[in-house]
Amino acid sequence: MKLQLPNVPEPASPGTHVAVVCDVQDLGLTQTKWGEKHRMRIAFMVAQRDSGGKNKVCSLFCNASIHRQSTLAGMVKNITGQYPRNNWDTETLVGLDCMITTELSEDGAYSNVTSVKPLPPKTPTVIIPLDYTRAKDRPTKSNWKANGKGKVTKSTHNVEVSDADVQFPGLPE
Repeated sequence: MKLQLPNVPEPASPGTHVAVVCDVQDLGLTQTKWGEKHRMRIAFMVAQRDSGGKNKVCSLFCNASIHRQSTLAGMVKNITGQYPRNNWDTETLVGLDCMITTELSEDGAYSNVTSVKPLPPKTPTVIIPLDYTRAKDRPTKSNWKANGKGKVTKSTHNVEVSDADVQFPGLPE
């Protein structure tokens, strides 16, 4: 019997794929083996389809840095032909076509992007479907449950919290 985790997407096959940047997600400060770093996730949609008929999505995780030696800056240079400038907006990546090379993670559960290159001329592109939901538009997950009476029954530290404990700006006291 095969067992599978729920909601784990099928990985794209290893190799080179035509892709489009479909999402950019700020992961905030993340603990890495080199200390705390500001990280981000860039999602690429490839032409390959999963068993449900949807395009597969691969991710590239990198530091949120536009220093010329950073992974992000090199990727932007490869796709657009120029390095990002100061005050550059990562949202400008969404919708850019490219070629990516992927490899499977050690456990085979995920496709990791190892390189990003410009899309050769006259290559058919991948279209982001209208029903694709970006990470910023997905409902947020929380680890607390409201009891329906304006009180939180438990916080992450097992401490009772009520509305009186939280300041709501703009509301009369």
